[in-house]
Amino acid sequence: MEVGRNDPCPCGSGKKYKKCCMKKDNLVSLQKIKEERLYAAKHELLEQLKDFVSGSCLSSREYYTLESEFKKRTQHTMDRGFFQFWLYFFHRFENGKRGIEYFLSEMGDQLTSAEKVMAERWAALRPQFLQTINETERSVVFEDYHTKQTYHVPKRTENLPVVLPWMSTIAFLEPIEDVYYFNGVRMLVSPEKYQESIDYVERVAEEQQIDREQVMLDYFPEILLSQKDLPKDKQETQEVVYYTYKFTIGKPEAMAESLYHDPDFVIEKWDDAHKKLSWVRGGSIYRDSEWPEDITLYKVDATIQLDGDVITCTTTKQAYYNKILNKIKKVNHSFSLIDEQEEVSNVPKNIVLDQYLVQSAEEFPEYLSTYASFRIEFMLDQPLPQYDHQSVHQLVANGDTKLAETWLKHSEFELNRIVQQDYGQVEITPDYNTARKELGFPLSPWVTGGENRQSSITPMAQVSVSEKDIYAYERLGFTPDTIDAFYVKDIVDFYQEKTSGKSKGTERKYRNSLYDIREIMEIKSLHSWTECEETFWKQLLTNDIYALFGGKQHVSKTQYQHLLTTVRAFVQWLSLQGKLHLQQDITTIIQEAERDRSLYDDSIKLLEAVDSLRK
Repeated sequence: MEVGRNDPCPCGSGKKYKKCCMKKDNLVSLQKIKEERLYAAKHELLEQLKDFVSGSCLSSREYYTLESEFKKRTQHTMDRGFFQFWLYFFHRFENGKRGIEYFLSEMGDQLTSAEKVMAERWAALRPQFLQTINETERSVVFEDYHTKQTYHVPKRTENLPVVLPWMSTIAFLEPIEDVYYFNGVRMLVSPEKYQESIDYVERVAEEQQIDREQVMLDYFPEILLSQKDLPKDKQETQEVVYYTYKFTIGKPEAMAESLYHDPDFVIEKWDDAHKKLSWVRGGSIYRDSEWPEDITLYKVDATIQLDGDVITCTTTKQAYYNKILNKIKKVNHSFSLIDEQEEVSNVPKNIVLDQYLVQSAEEFPEYLSTYASFRIEFMLDQPLPQYDHQSVHQLVANGDTKLAETWLKHSEFELNRIVQQDYGQVEITPDYNTARKELGFPLSPWVTGGENRQSSITPMAQVSVSEKDIYAYERLGFTPDTIDAFYVKDIVDFYQEKTSGKSKGTERKYRNSLYDIREIMEIKSLHSWTECEETFWKQLLTNDIYALFGGKQHVSKTQYQHLLTTVRAFVQWLSLQGKLHLQQDITTIIQEAERDRSLYDDSIKLLEAVDSLRK
């Protein structure tokens, strides 16, 4: 719908459109029209250049001979567009001129003044090694590797189909007014491939004793080839075997109950029709200044799915099949293997094969799980095969800061590429500034949060406890073996908040109730607050608390009332933090529990009255 001059501005400022964004929108529309005219003029001139080179300069035989030469020099890895680009701007004909120069000398007088100016501009262009170093609202900033000069390149699809941190290329940049447009085809490659191409040019220049600009013109096909990834059959690979076993079992309900309480497993999905669990180890906590909640990661060694009386086990480690088989045998005396598969894959040798299960108390954007999983492997002390198995820290210590910087840029480029491919544009980018600050490197302009960004990955066994909290941890019954559970910090924080400055009686009420809640949660081997919804609290108040003490008769009325008060306050506290969504429901749960307890207390009173009458 068209916005009128006097209508409210769509940006929401409250001003009239003519007083707010109209001028900016008009400038954007004008720029778009200018760019469309520019691309139309470029296309028209390119068609004339194409007709001249393929019609006047070369016979069909010569044309196909040159095409064959280009394919050979690029090992058949480049499409025809690159061949034509090379033919027009790099290849020198018998008269010593490149295609564009030949065209200008022979056809210049037949061009319009605007076409001649453009053709002369094209003839003056030289290939440049360029890398993105920043971006603005409308343009991407490229830097020339050799001169360090920067160029603003408009964000137009024809010009830049994608924008990624540190993406790189060898290309022509054509100046139009105060910005630059790419001329001809180009590959947008990773920083590592970019550096390989630069190293190739430097090496040839030294060997041939010619300047690097001449190398970039004469060896353009070879430079293109250096930017291509090796075919898979030329890469070092490793073999991975995925084992899948499927059984029918005789006691699916008992199997489900056993798996639910098995501490080796984390529940991913649990409903009547389908149950999925992961056998995990090595839990870690990912923290990021751009996200308010901790994210927990577990290394997954195997997965189990239970569908009715069919159980499916998948793993890359044969030993876990035997372990799972033993768990099935303990519950089911009768079971049978109905399917067995082994899928073999060859993957690049430098690929890390560990799988992770990622969980958080609060829903989070799925791409954050990619960041969290990657931070597990993104250790500055990790050996890098491409650098003689030196780590980033070792590279820096040995003075190879250029290699360390290239690796950081390459890693940031690749992770952003994967995220953009899987999720499109995201609000939070991966964090590379924490590592850069540690290494003393300049910060990346592509990182959300800039200099304030901070992220970390901490093994659960190493989660720190401050000295002032140790007393609370001990009072609530936590031990070194249980201190890494997901609920520990929340229970301690709630306890401290509710008892700070309060009477001894209030402190004792909360301490005893939270102690009981903690024991019940430990018995159930829970892994996240998502497992503590309505059913969990109902069960805790009507069954678990009594089982903990050996029966209702051993839980006094006062103790139970203290527990109800504490549960109500704790659930509401967790709900306010977004870790549970039971603020309203907990009232109903408490009322039902109170009625259940009241019926019990009334029956006890009645029995006591009957006994008294009998006496």
